[in-house]
Amino acid sequence: MRVGLDIDGLLNERPEFFAFISAALCAGGHFVTVLRYREPTRREQTETQLAAWGINFHELHFARALSDKGRLCRELRLDVYFDDQDECVV
Repeated sequence: MRVGLDIDGLLNERPEFFAFISAALCAGGHFVTVLRYREPTRREQTETQLAAWGINFHELHFARALSDKGRLCRELRLDVYFDDQDECVV
């Protein structure tokens, strides 16, 4: 299974839960990616933040706009995407 996770409003709200879920998914051989709408120049800060929370993932992607997350989901062939904003994937 290919799973995508948002950060703001999702991972940052329940990092301990998503650390557990992401570890279980990765251990089970599933692909986990993090999608976020932020400046790509904040990659290092974002990776540090995810590591501090214990989030396991294979790739980190930056959307150009909220609506761009849908394009990324299609291109990455995600089976499931978790985001706190419905309009991101409509």
